[in-house]
Amino acid sequence: SDNQSGCFFHLSFFGLAAAGLIKMKMQKRITKKVIGYPVVPILIIIFCLILVINTLIVQTRATLFGLLLMFSGVPFYFWFKRQKTSMGV
Repeated sequence: SDNQSGCFFHLSFFGLAAAGLIKMKMQKRITKKVIGYPVVPILIIIFCLILVINTLIVQTRATLFGLLLMFSGVPFYFWFKRQKTSMGV
């Protein structure tokens, strides 16, 4: 069970990293050439989504716990972002 929840986290972060790459390329924050862009990142996102959905179906409780744990950081992100803008940074 531990190994499979770790797999869930890895897949989620790989998919999010590929999505971040696409977003940053579209915003022109990354100007270097990326091999396989945009096909490879899109395939990674699709593959990760399929495997995360499969994990959600097969191990619902563990996956929901993993999602809860992952998204528990979202309020901290917005809190730190608000702190940063209020300080003028």
